[in-house]
Amino acid sequence: MRIFDKTELTKAHQVLLSTEASILRQLHHPNMVELISEQETDARLCQVFELSLVSPHFNFIQSV
Repeated sequence: MRIFDKTELTKAHQVLLSTEASILRQLHHPNMVELISEQETDARLCQVFELSLVSPHFNFIQSV
């Protein structure tokens, strides 16, 4: 899950996040985690991604 405080984002960053979400909604690939849901309020943007427990993604997340 990613949570962004929209009050701290520039308009350019908001546009980039919107573009990224649009691309991720269209993407379906076994090596990519999928964007499951996106919720937005005036102050925050929340993105929920697929959980990947058995993959290189999970190993990477554990190592960070």
